[in-house]
Amino acid sequence: MKIINIEGDVLNQVINAMKESDLLSDLSENSLTQIAGRAELNRFDPEEVIITESEPSDSFYLMISGEVSILCKQELSDETIELGRVKPFRVIGEMGLLLEEPRSATVRAVEDSLLLKFDSSLFDYMFENIPAFGSAISKNLARRVQQLSARIPLPRYEKEAGTPTRDVVLMLPINFIIRHRVLPLSV
Repeated sequence: MKIINIEGDVLNQVINAMKESDLLSDLSENSLTQIAGRAELNRFDPEEVIITESEPSDSFYLMISGEVSILCKQELSDETIELGRVKPFRVIGEMGLLLEEPRSATVRAVEDSLLLKFDSSLFDYMFENIPAFGSAISKNLARRVQQLSARIPLPRYEKEAGTPTRDVVLMLPINFIIRHRVLPLSV
């Protein structure tokens, strides 16, 4: 990883990328310039790890250029699977900051990539001092949930099916049911 100074043409490139981002596009030019001045621009080579799964969440990134791969280890084996790829103007790593949880996946550069890094103190600053940021992050997360929901065909629950039996409910740990807000209905 190499840190690049954000000035001159690079500053213009960063601000233009921020304007293209769903998360930052509603912010004023002044806010974008102020944020860019506090952020860090990182260049990653192909195969270089940007985020490591299960490490503490201390920042999030905006893709400026390049492409990264989102990787996750399977729980029952040590096999790593690719969940997807992220291209410019998308944000990665913000969920861990919002939830104050460890990283849920590893992110690795597929090609030469520029990413704008926002550390946790800048994230907090943006929430506290830029009202449009909180609204934008809410819309971004709602859009992501909507997209995921559309990809997962779930059967509609019918009240006539009755209440799940005790043995069905006990198939999942209660902490899992509460945390993920799910309830098994039948086998």
